[in-house]
Amino acid sequence: EFHPESPDSLLVGRNDGSVAIVDTHRDRVVASASLDTSAVLGLCWIPKQPDTFVCGLPVNGKVVVVRHHEDGEMVSVALEAYDEVCSTTVNCSSDYLLLSGFSRTVALYDLPTGRRIQNFTNIHTGFVNISRFAHQSPHLFATASFDATCKVWDLRRPVLADKAVRTLVRPTLNVMCTFSHDDRHLLVSGVDSSLGQYSVDRNFTAWPDKFEIPSTESRTNYRRSVYNSDSSRIVTAATDSSVVHVLNLDGTTAGDARFAGILNNDQRGGHASSMSPKKSSQPRSPWSSRWFGPRPRGFTRAGSIERTPRALSSALSRLRNAVGGRSPGGFSAPRRGMELPEPADIRQDLEVATSSTAGAASTEYVQSVRGHPSDPMRFGALIASPDTNTMAPGPKVVISRMKPMRTCVSLW
Repeated sequence: EFHPESPDSLLVGRNDGSVAIVDTHRDRVVASASLDTSAVLGLCWIPKQPDTFVCGLPVNGKVVVVRHHEDGEMVSVALEAYDEVCSTTVNCSSDYLLLSGFSRTVALYDLPTGRRIQNFTNIHTGFVNISRFAHQSPHLFATASFDATCKVWDLRRPVLADKAVRTLVRPTLNVMCTFSHDDRHLLVSGVDSSLGQYSVDRNFTAWPDKFEIPSTESRTNYRRSVYNSDSSRIVTAATDSSVVHVLNLDGTTAGDARFAGILNNDQRGGHASSMSPKKSSQPRSPWSSRWFGPRPRGFTRAGSIERTPRALSSALSRLRNAVGGRSPGGFSAPRRGMELPEPADIRQDLEVATSSTAGAASTEYVQSVRGHPSDPMRFGALIASPDTNTMAPGPKVVISRMKPMRTCVSLW
């Protein structure tokens, strides 16, 4: 997670239970701490307390608030546990913390006191994979669920299953949701090419009708999508590919960042990803790419797949079995009306947990994406390998900068 006020600082969580803050400009880890021996899956900064962040560890349900001091020391305080937490979000006024995970219940915490003040029980019929507060409205939040709906809620109203401000029905199970930085749009990502944008100020009208995203017809191609810092573009990627797509808000494509082969290159300033425009109805300018700066040392093998705890490995196996395993031929993406995998059989955090179902055509896949907090031309991507061999290259974080009309440069 990028720091909201210090954009050169990046917060990373690892499968060995540690967290680290990396200075991407100076290429070094400035602070780190071990919180547990199980994976850290939920991470978020507290907006009004720039030196403080929240971590969620699903294997044992730990919820930890960590404060980072200037001398590098990290001090942590544990809150009331939340079983199998995988998503953490804090509202813009830093009053409330919202937790969700492998459950149909969402928990609300009062941050100043650290107390859990309410459980929103059974607000979905499937697991609530991701919950996200709005950026400007402290009472507004959205939940993306495996039941193929995304719901919008207002804390000033009763949070009950049939009392949502809006229920958005999607064609597949939902992997992720996020508000644009001006709160004018809500973005919902699902499986394969499932991506929807809704205009909040137009009664959540869907717009556009379709995004220019290639489909793999795979039921295990889990998509993550975010806005850039000025909400003028969408950065999206899925787990069957090593390509990050950059889209305009009207659904047309602005270009692709390709990271094939990046995990096998350990030389600083070595192999380059490519950023190329796609054909569309609007004129495009050719983009090239080059490496920009050295690879942050703190990211090398951070949270390597082989160190995934047994409980999480078992969870990944159950998910793979639930959705049909891995097949070179792929699987048809579930459409509206089709039977979805039973939520009780799905035990994977689709936002940040290591996916075991990346496409066979690539040696790496995009595990997660994040927009840079201040530079609209920059985004971060976590590139991982589906190979569980202990000799396989570990995940890498890539920070990519798009320069319209000229180049895209990447820091890894």
